[in-house]
Amino acid sequence: MASSTLVLGGYIAYSSANAISGEVQGRTFWILLSSPYRRGLVLISKYLVAVAAASSASASTLAALALSARVYGVEVDLARYLILYTAGTVYLASVASLGILLGAVTLSPRAPWTAAGMVIAMYFVDTLTLDTRLERLGAIALTRYHDALGIVLGGECQATTWRC
Repeated sequence: MASSTLVLGGYIAYSSANAISGEVQGRTFWILLSSPYRRGLVLISKYLVAVAAASSASASTLAALALSARVYGVEVDLARYLILYTAGTVYLASVASLGILLGAVTLSPRAPWTAAGMVIAMYFVDTLTLDTRLERLGAIALTRYHDALGIVLGGECQATTWRC
């Protein structure tokens, strides 16, 4: 579960940052900005495309889980997994916003790799500082707020602490 969060989060961050910096490097972004559309609208539309990709990835994974559980006759509490993949979509949307922000601010060809690296670094900071003296450092990691195991076993999100 954690590896899929890491890999899919890195991919969403990479593709979101590449949506901006790739067009800048290909010299098509300046043509887009010269159109009558507002710059904020262009960024929001790119963000919404990234969120749609994250949502479709979560929905297809949930559908595959439900289908495979039915085929193999395994009892699965789909309500808990629906909560899990909904929280996962929120996590992926926040990773997409990180990628869009990094791509728009730096306009560098290194932005996609930097965004993916930041997601991977946040994962390791969260993992390595959990239950240590440096646990406060892990608060900067987006994965700290997506507790997949707690959702599957407990079936709930704690809205008061923003931890799912």
